[in-house]
Amino acid sequence: MVDVDSGPVRADQRFDEVPVDKWDLLMWEKRDFIKRNLNYDCRNLVQFVKDAEDAYKELGFDSANEMISHGYELEPNQIRIAVEWLELEKPDEPISLDAAVKKVHDLHDLGKSFREIEKETGIPKSTAHRLSHKLSVHTKSGTPKRKVIQYKISQYTKPATAAKKIRDKFGDEFAMQLANEIMSITP
Repeated sequence: MVDVDSGPVRADQRFDEVPVDKWDLLMWEKRDFIKRNLNYDCRNLVQFVKDAEDAYKELGFDSANEMISHGYELEPNQIRIAVEWLELEKPDEPISLDAAVKKVHDLHDLGKSFREIEKETGIPKSTAHRLSHKLSVHTKSGTPKRKVIQYKISQYTKPATAAKKIRDKFGDEFAMQLANEIMSITP
């Protein structure tokens, strides 16, 4: 039996281009690519969501949404809205996820109805409505909700990496408080 090394996996590869035993590595590569690029270019999400629909069973997930959530570490509902917009608009230039969502939000803020937005952009009314609400989260009293900062640490995250990410995201003081709390409940 001959074992052929197919080389390192790249985020732009499809799952059917990579041996099955490297699919988990490819998923992690795609996840890391998303984290690096989502803030300025979200166009690859269309392909990555299609890849999740093709590969989730083989990777042990119950659904593509579960793979998007736990494998790519993204919010499936928000990502599917962005993917729907990307499929309709097919932007040639890089665009961030927030910018894609903000385009519809700005049109709505200008007083455009969802029907007018649909006529101008081709984005269905229901998608425009969902996109417009992504950025405007309010309580029943009409006041904006306080932004909750959270960070997901998966089973694949090394403790040292998790500690660094917590420090980077929340600061050293919070990291020390968290460490003390964990130490107090650990037997």
